[in-house]
Amino acid sequence: MNFSPVIPSGVLVEMNDLLMSNSTYFVIKDNGAAIVNGDLNGGYRIDINSSAATSGSLIVKGEVNARIAFYKYELLANQWSLITAPVSGQSIKNFVENSGNDIRVNTTVTPNRYAVAYYNDSKAEGSKWVYYTTDDLASNTITFEKGKSYIISRATDGRVYFTGNIETNDVSIDVDADQWNAIGNPYTAYLPINANSDNNFIQENLSKLDPLYQSVYIWDASQNKYVTASLSDGDTLLNVGQGFMIKTNTGVSSITFKESHRLPNATTTTLSRSRNRSSIRLIANQNDVQVITKINYINNTTKGLDPGYDIGNFKGASFDVFTHLVEGNENTDFTIQSLPDSDYETTVIPIGLQSDAGKEISLTVDTDNIPANLNIYLEDTATGKFINLTKEKPYTFKTTSKLEGIGRFYLHTSSKILNTEDEIELTQNVEIVKSGKQEITIQGLAKNKQVTVSLYSVLGNEIYKQIVVPQGMLTIQSNRLDTGVYIVKVESLQGTITKKVIFK
Repeated sequence: MNFSPVIPSGVLVEMNDLLMSNSTYFVIKDNGAAIVNGDLNGGYRIDINSSAATSGSLIVKGEVNARIAFYKYELLANQWSLITAPVSGQSIKNFVENSGNDIRVNTTVTPNRYAVAYYNDSKAEGSKWVYYTTDDLASNTITFEKGKSYIISRATDGRVYFTGNIETNDVSIDVDADQWNAIGNPYTAYLPINANSDNNFIQENLSKLDPLYQSVYIWDASQNKYVTASLSDGDTLLNVGQGFMIKTNTGVSSITFKESHRLPNATTTTLSRSRNRSSIRLIANQNDVQVITKINYINNTTKGLDPGYDIGNFKGASFDVFTHLVEGNENTDFTIQSLPDSDYETTVIPIGLQSDAGKEISLTVDTDNIPANLNIYLEDTATGKFINLTKEKPYTFKTTSKLEGIGRFYLHTSSKILNTEDEIELTQNVEIVKSGKQEITIQGLAKNKQVTVSLYSVLGNEIYKQIVVPQGMLTIQSNRLDTGVYIVKVESLQGTITKKVIFK
């Protein structure tokens, strides 16, 4: 080989056309970049290197007739990585049999199974990742699909590499409607998720994403889960070869990547949006794993669902923390919830935890621009205590049984001093829901505090009345509840709350 030019890390080289002799070996180091405004032709090969979090990049705006190799470095032995092949034509059989890639093989099953898999959300839990086998790859006709992502695992620490041609046009990929899809950056360039003004992946595909999940979900090894990058988050870019998850809307069959969104590095966003809003990050720690849920306070948002600002949680983690909306969407876990920035004192946020029994959990908060007079309290209904997380860090407890969903913890923001003697007003805590054909459940009641529960017809006739001392939750069952509208009234020394309930 006669000439081997190298673009080092931190250097951006721009040119009109690039014509290389067949013996030329061109290397773009991690965090180096090349922009070819015209055509790229010839050469023995162009190598693009990367690390765990960054990559080199190559943007060609004209035609490409060259062999490209992309190297993904710093993969850990026996650990899974979600990767997209940023070149087309790479045979999966050649990829898994390449000794340099050192892909794990499960020889205890027949046919043998490789540690390379694609995602199929229609399959049962525990079987959604579909692994390639020696039978699948016997004919050597299967290649990595453009814009799809795959989980890949090496047997030792090292790298994997893909060879083929690169994409210079817009890319439209097929997806399954109303399901989770594993897709990824199809370009040898950085791709903005939510940055670069409105020229980004989410804005381009916003209507195609489920309104509860208008976000990109990226694997975070420190949290051991998929975390969000949404329009309400800080500016985020995908590096070369990075895969991610999305939840599609009903009736959606394709997702679009725009070549005009390509960026040569992670510092070329044209607009960095202000992040001076008020927010609370509730942080849960267990066995050195830290998971986070976030509450934003934004003008003109509501206590109900605000698509793009309330972001659903990607389920599946054995340890997790999330919230439920203050109003509506009772069955959805949210990793980001946005609330009005003018109603701190009267808003109570249900907190959910996912954890096995016998585990020690520590809860803390981190805040931005929260009013100075407010304290953040965690209500633990199992103990009847209010813990000031603003001053008492952390709150640590041990689970005696498996935790799932909401009901035990609530988050309060208050300028008042809250404790077991100074109860919060009833109207801030209680939820009244229809839980069965002739059943009503009242949640969030203060323990060992007397309440009077009454049920009235829409004409004002009293149908049911009971004075009770509940243990946090109360269920009313009555065989006198016919189809119609009823009024539930809950009274205590802390206040009164009423709610209309419809039985159909």
